[in-house]
Amino acid sequence: MKKLTSIACSRGLIAAALIGAGHSIAFAQDTYGDRLNIGLGHILTGTYSSIAGGTNNTINAPFATIGGGVGNRNDATYGFLGAGNANVNQGYAAVTVGGESNVNTNDYSFVGGGTVNTNLGNLAVIVGGAGNYNTGYGASVVGGLLNQVFDDLSFIGGGEQNTTRDAGGGGHSFIGGGIFNTVSTNYAFIGGGWGNSIGGSLGFIGGGYINTNNALGGTIAGGVQNVATGSYSTIAGGAQAVASLYGQSAHANGGFTSPGGDAQASDYVLRGTSTGTNTAELFLDGASERLTTPTAGTWTFDILVAARSSNGDSAGFRTNGVIKNVGGTVTLLSGQKTLVPFVSDFALSGSRVILSATSNALAVSVKGTTTNGVGLTNRWVATVHTSEVKY
Repeated sequence: MKKLTSIACSRGLIAAALIGAGHSIAFAQDTYGDRLNIGLGHILTGTYSSIAGGTNNTINAPFATIGGGVGNRNDATYGFLGAGNANVNQGYAAVTVGGESNVNTNDYSFVGGGTVNTNLGNLAVIVGGAGNYNTGYGASVVGGLLNQVFDDLSFIGGGEQNTTRDAGGGGHSFIGGGIFNTVSTNYAFIGGGWGNSIGGSLGFIGGGYINTNNALGGTIAGGVQNVATGSYSTIAGGAQAVASLYGQSAHANGGFTSPGGDAQASDYVLRGTSTGTNTAELFLDGASERLTTPTAGTWTFDILVAARSSNGDSAGFRTNGVIKNVGGTVTLLSGQKTLVPFVSDFALSGSRVILSATSNALAVSVKGTTTNGVGLTNRWVATVHTSEVKY
């Protein structure tokens, strides 16, 4: 108690000394009013709006705020513009924190800073950077230089001159960074790299240089000048591989000519079902997609085939061969080939695999058996590994 009394007496003595020396003392007070206009040359017409500092700032909307800066304009009802120079904030409840010459026009949108960024989408975000452009609903550009988002709910993290543009309006794509990368479809992903492009929905490119993925659900992990066009095809990396068939997995470390695909290895998986002794062809998609041999191409192949019946009986087949395409005519160098199992349960000992050149493709057909006069239903899977050359 004595200590508190001493402190109070000391404050009183200090105040008295200051007044005696001719100093004035100001105590904090609340200020009441419907707006705040501090600084020079402002235009403030918005009801319950405020400009806290700077020069030549303008507010023409109610319940809006400019913190400071020079030549900023806030026409956003409930909008906020922090500071900076020559920024424009116009969307309902939009926020522009700062920077220079940024434009933020749509509702609930956000620009953090940077310079000459243009944000035109509702719920859209540009965090910073320079010259970035965003028109997508709920889309984001974190930073970088001259990046552009034209589709909804898409994202560019940074880098330079990357673009997402889905003409179909699906959006939901991602570019992490890099330079000159382009997504022109929906639900696609580019991690980074230089000059990569995706035109196939659900496509993926991890990085690399001038890779092109136009395959539905296709994947290029990286590498240089790889091309994927076959649905659900894969290129792990390397250089100048071409995956043009359904589900193809291709690898190359270069080629004789551009765009490549003339010196590579590939893996394919075919599947199908047979009943009884009926012959059935196996397809890459289980329905119609064949192992089409390209014009001017020659493949050396190894094939493994597994069969399993509905009662659990199984069989295995294997072979190799060469197939070529000359001027559109496809030839299996061994001629049509019929395989018997190299091992099997008794019930499938009579099953067969037939290889032929059909419809410009390597055709894999299968034939099951019967047990006690009852036709077995069999599932068949064939894996084909190829060495591929074109000339």
